[in-house]
Amino acid sequence: MGGHLATRIQCGRTHLCKYSSLLVVLILFCLVRSFQYPSRPFNTAPIHNMHALDVEILEHDLFQGLYYLHSQPPLFNLMLGVGLKVLPDSWFAEGFACLYFILGLGLFGLCERLMNLFGVPWLLRIFLLASFLFHEPILSAERYLIYTHPLAFLIVLGIYASGKWIQNGKPFWLAAALISLASIVLMRSFFHLILWMLPMLALLYLASFRFRGRCGKKEVLAGIITVAFCSLFYAKNLVVAGEFTSSTWFGMNFAAMTAYMDPKRTETLLAVGKITPLVNIRRFSPPQVYIDYYGAAPHTGIEALDAPTKSTGKPNFNNFILVRASQESAANTITQVKDAPLNYLKAVLNEVHIYFSQTPGRVFNEGSPWRPALDLWRNPLSWTFIRIWIVPILAFLMYVWIVVFQLRELKKFRVPPPSDSRTGAATLVHLLCAFNLVYVLLIAGFFELGEGCFMRIPIDPLILIGGAVLMSRFFSVFLRFFSMNYSGRCCTVLW
Repeated sequence: MGGHLATRIQCGRTHLCKYSSLLVVLILFCLVRSFQYPSRPFNTAPIHNMHALDVEILEHDLFQGLYYLHSQPPLFNLMLGVGLKVLPDSWFAEGFACLYFILGLGLFGLCERLMNLFGVPWLLRIFLLASFLFHEPILSAERYLIYTHPLAFLIVLGIYASGKWIQNGKPFWLAAALISLASIVLMRSFFHLILWMLPMLALLYLASFRFRGRCGKKEVLAGIITVAFCSLFYAKNLVVAGEFTSSTWFGMNFAAMTAYMDPKRTETLLAVGKITPLVNIRRFSPPQVYIDYYGAAPHTGIEALDAPTKSTGKPNFNNFILVRASQESAANTITQVKDAPLNYLKAVLNEVHIYFSQTPGRVFNEGSPWRPALDLWRNPLSWTFIRIWIVPILAFLMYVWIVVFQLRELKKFRVPPPSDSRTGAATLVHLLCAFNLVYVLLIAGFFELGEGCFMRIPIDPLILIGGAVLMSRFFSVFLRFFSMNYSGRCCTVLW
């Protein structure tokens, strides 16, 4: 009896040591947030923003509204609608604040576990995650009722669950991975069913075949069902709006890439009929502007599609007229890009700069092209110069270093599979992280101008994890050298 009790105590101590760094991170998260939250009240104002249906529809006609929602994927609006129905008005902000707190707790816990999978030392894990608690974009997303914070959690959860499935083969982790991927696709159109989800699933199943030696029919069928389920919502928009997409706003977003087009050349294209007068209307103008432009208002009999404004008086960007305007904007933009590809590349470079900075909407062609930003080179020691140029350049170099380091894991698909499943899981996680870093940068850089830094926020945890692995490798080499030459035993033990 005594021996059995001693064994159980020893097992408990082993598990406590195994998860001690995770426990420290979670405690730090709770402590730091308890000091930060009072000065950062949870902001529910975005429920009235352009990405959400009218609150009256969300609360009283949710499912019909979701069916006719063509401007956005449905999941986040479903969350808002359920919140409005379930939570009393006085508890609405507190309810979502609690949800976002739990998601934040889970996000930091999953990041710690992924760092542990890569062998990042416990001291470095705690230090980096404690520092990440003060990362302003993550903190802001956590206190703002928009999809950015849930997306960050779902991306990390999906990657973690994928690695766990490769490691132990339990169906639970495959289900968690597939549900996470589907939720991401149904929450943000940026993560496309074909361009993003299919490559993610391909990597997952290839890794299973390579590192587990099998990929069962039921497991593949689960992936097919997940893709088919997400496709239903794309097909729904094909029926409602005539586009196989989760958002009909692509043309409006893409139109931002014409910021560097020569106005005289635009007038010439307009005069010869290659583009339409819609180019002279600011993108995402209120629906009434497009109704006046086309001379006709939609009459579908559905409030979510017909009303030019919401019950709050704000524009209804799910109005059916925006489908037509977005399609026309896309055609105009493609014509302009073909006509002046170098000007399009200027917009791409500008967006890449925004992606690696913390300031949205910094378009350099105000005044004369690039001049306001280039003038800063006259005073290279100023903080403004460092913030606008040096920080983004260093961030870009670090980003590329992380991606190249992670893509090196591809070679493990060509060599004999590792003897331990943990190595296979780490390889898959590296590749999934690298794919997301490349994907988000390319989509943000080539199809949108002005919001690159916002698009990057959901993958900031992946950048942190990749940077942690690089730092771990660097310091491991340093400490081995230090130990060999200077007997730095105490440092090695801490590491």
